Amino acid sequence: MIETGEKAIIGSLKRARRTGQLTLIGLELKEFPKQIAQYQDLQLDDNWWEIAPLTKLDLSNNEIKQIPEDFTHEKEIQLVRMLNNKLFTLPNSLFQLTQLKSIDFSKNQIKQLPYSLVQCPSLVEINLSENKIEELPMNMHYLQNLEILNLSQNNLRAVPIFLEKTPLKKVDLSENKISHIPQPAFSGCLLLENLILSKNLIQQIDEGAFQNLKSLVNLYLDQNRLVEFQEVPQSEKLDQLVLSYNRIESFTQFENIPNLSALVINNNKLKNLDKSILICKNIKTLDLTNNDLPDIPSEIGLLPKLVRFTVEGNPLKCIRNTIKNAGAEAIKKYLRDRIQGDYTQVESAMDPKMNFIQKKLDPIEVLLREFYRNNEFIVSNQNLTKFDDERLYNLKGLTHLDISNNKIQIIPEQLVNYEKSLSKLHANNNNLIALPQSILQLRQLQSLEFKQNNIEYFFDNNSQLKQCWQVFPNLQHLDLSINKLKSISGLIISFMPSLRVLNLAYNQISDLSPLFSTSAKLNKLEVIDVSNNSLQELSEQIAYTLPMLQNLNLENNNLQKIPTELGFMKLKTLKIDGNPLKLIKRAVIEKGTVSILDYLRTRHVGNPPTDLACMRPVVEEIEEQPEQPQANILRNNDYQYRRQNHQYGQLQQQPVQQQQPNYGFGRGNLFKQNQNDLLFQQQQSYNQERGGFQKVGNMEVENYSMQYTSQQNQVNQQRSFDQVNQGYNNQQQFNRNMQVEDLAYNNNPNAGQIKRANKAEIEKQIYLINGSISKLENELAENFSLNKFQINEKRKELQALKLQRSKLQQDLQ
Repeated sequence: MIETGEKAIIGSLKRARRTGQLTLIGLELKEFPKQIAQYQDLQLDDNWWEIAPLTKLDLSNNEIKQIPEDFTHEKEIQLVRMLNNKLFTLPNSLFQLTQLKSIDFSKNQIKQLPYSLVQCPSLVEINLSENKIEELPMNMHYLQNLEILNLSQNNLRAVPIFLEKTPLKKVDLSENKISHIPQPAFSGCLLLENLILSKNLIQQIDEGAFQNLKSLVNLYLDQNRLVEFQEVPQSEKLDQLVLSYNRIESFTQFENIPNLSALVINNNKLKNLDKSILICKNIKTLDLTNNDLPDIPSEIGLLPKLVRFTVEGNPLKCIRNTIKNAGAEAIKKYLRDRIQGDYTQVESAMDPKMNFIQKKLDPIEVLLREFYRNNEFIVSNQNLTKFDDERLYNLKGLTHLDISNNKIQIIPEQLVNYEKSLSKLHANNNNLIALPQSILQLRQLQSLEFKQNNIEYFFDNNSQLKQCWQVFPNLQHLDLSINKLKSISGLIISFMPSLRVLNLAYNQISDLSPLFSTSAKLNKLEVIDVSNNSLQELSEQIAYTLPMLQNLNLENNNLQKIPTELGFMKLKTLKIDGNPLKLIKRAVIEKGTVSILDYLRTRHVGNPPTDLACMRPVVEEIEEQPEQPQANILRNNDYQYRRQNHQYGQLQQQPVQQQQPNYGFGRGNLFKQNQNDLLFQQQQSYNQERGGFQKVGNMEVENYSMQYTSQQNQVNQQRSFDQVNQGYNNQQQFNRNMQVEDLAYNNNPNAGQIKRANKAEIEKQIYLINGSISKLENELAENFSLNKFQINEKRKELQALKLQRSKLQQDLQ
């Protein structure tokens, strides 16, 4: 008979073989289960091909004393958790798991760790708190992926040495027996953010022990035996410093921690607090309780963000108890009243940075400081008229240059210095007329934006282009909107094989044929925006040369007709409003992309095209595209059959919509045909090509279900002629409505143009607002350096822009 504990183990193993996570928590297990070593071979009434690899092992809250060396043969384990057991040691085989990322053996009896620990470079988190460990293996810096190390509540007497660079972000050595912090202890922890050394016996910190902790955010040294604290980390990110319950008599190192927000130094022996605390303008919490301070510097009253300020338990002779108990604002007001003279002069005298700020700084120098941290040089909104400072040409590793929203007229040729690094060049909203030749040598560019300038030519007929085989091999985004372009060169476009987004809106372009030439090879182009131009004709070659096109904006041009081949493309968005179209009615345009594409398909003369670019198999020129399955190729070869099937299905289901009036070159020439005759002709033509019929009423309908099936458009073979007659009546009503519309059009042929002119201005405003909204949304999603205040301000600005856009969209309606 199987015991209860064994039943629980078997049940957990069954679940683990489905999920990959084995959990045996709180089962009072005395020994490590042997079944884990036989995980793959156990006969548990499941299919061997459905067994998930074991990735997580949790045996917490048991009474296991030892883990056997052959405890598992699973090599994909990533997490092992056995907290609150009775383990004395760990097996070497544990650290031979090449994918092991996290171990938690807290609350055990472990005294010594195997040397094999440092031979497991995949470890990211180690939790060995509440054990009896006295020392760690040497060469802990071999753990090149370790980010979290928790050794609190052990018997460590020395700090582990991290000589080489490691990615450690959090180290907890609290509640040990450490008395000394040597200089090289944390020299390799350049990314360390949290260091907890509370409740130790620390008396000495060597000079330079915290020197390399440039990313430190929180430092806890409370409940130690420090008499002085001179080794303040030189980290501009330091946010909290906790030194409570020590024996510190003086603290003066405020110049190293200007961005500190919390200083907790209560229960010490402080006799003096330096006036330089005024440097810490961002400090919010200052705890000075239970010290030996006879007085407090009056300058503390000038700290603008200080909201938690406690001074109880000090022998203060100058501050009455009623003021001390009234809170931070009352104490600050009292301290400010004691200052004689101008507060500003006091701040300048105490804070050397104030003098630096009051000087008129060179904006280029300030922005250069920002660049060296982010590999980005952003000079937007600086009212610059020139871009010729010699310091701008020696920025090694520059990846992003943004000179938008200035008054720059010329970009220097020295940009060629960044040909190996620059990936983004944005110069929107300037006074640029022409572009430098050096841009052609920036081969690493991925994003190029010159929106809202005065550019008339974009490297048209450039002799230098003819000597190049590729100019922009990596360019994916090109924005030349709101300029004065009259044409676009097919030669320059042919050198952009990776282009995905092309924005040419608000120009004076009249011909797009260079985009559709066979030499262009824009096999990755997904978005084209040529709205608000002067296009008079759109070539049907667009459907035969752009295989990946999904979004096409043709609004507000002079197009009188649209190629019907567009109806067979895989477009997600097609915008054609604001054109003097003669064939497509306003009602169809207002219904959106799907209706427009359906309408174009029904108006196509002849057989549906079978050689469009979107129907061809994906070739190797299109990178990162999976190979097209054979089934898809067969479906493309049979595209003509599927189109006819789709048309026939629509004809059966929606006879009125499929047979809308056919306008020729004259708007009022309505072509009418008897609905029943047309339906019969469609069916007869269709049946002759596919073969196989069956009788429905007085008509012969193809019995295609024996050969093909279509999930989207199945012919309803039970449709009666009563429904067809009803469709004919609806057609007659539709024709009468169209005659009324034709009459109104003939009476006032210019009405549409007047309305389009008003709409064009509103749509231009909406276009600019959409650009600002996209920029703000990208900042909120990708810029993780924003604080909460900045995030809230940008969200308010985003909400205001969306409200403005909504009002403009209502005006359009």
